[in-house]
Amino acid sequence: MLGPFPLVSLAVACFFGAATYFVAGRGAPEATAVAQPASLHGEAPGPREFASLFAGLTNQMAAQQGDGSRVGNVDCVQGSPGHYMCSYGIFRESGPVECHVMQARWTPAAVDSFRVEMSGRVGRCGSLREAIRSLG
Repeated sequence: MLGPFPLVSLAVACFFGAATYFVAGRGAPEATAVAQPASLHGEAPGPREFASLFAGLTNQMAAQQGDGSRVGNVDCVQGSPGHYMCSYGIFRESGPVECHVMQARWTPAAVDSFRVEMSGRVGRCGSLREAIRSLG
């Protein structure tokens, strides 16, 4: 025989379970709607503004980490709002410029304002057009 304690515990657990179900079911209708993520960074910038933002954030991070390299000659186009393709050069104190292209997406609801989705090295980086032509 188990005694009265397990039965009392079971009754209390059932009561709180039923009360929770009842209270949650009576919540405000807007509480059950799917909330849209709030924008932390505003609307997607144009390609020039994005290029400036990318260079500024990248160079600031490099400086904070004691890295002497810097990003420059950033040239971007915007395929659709919030989607960018850019070319850029990485400049170091010694050695030639290292040329890159990347695709990035504006992420207004994420902690980071954008996410690099694809990147790679290219032969030239004077402009995005030159960078793409150097692939072939």
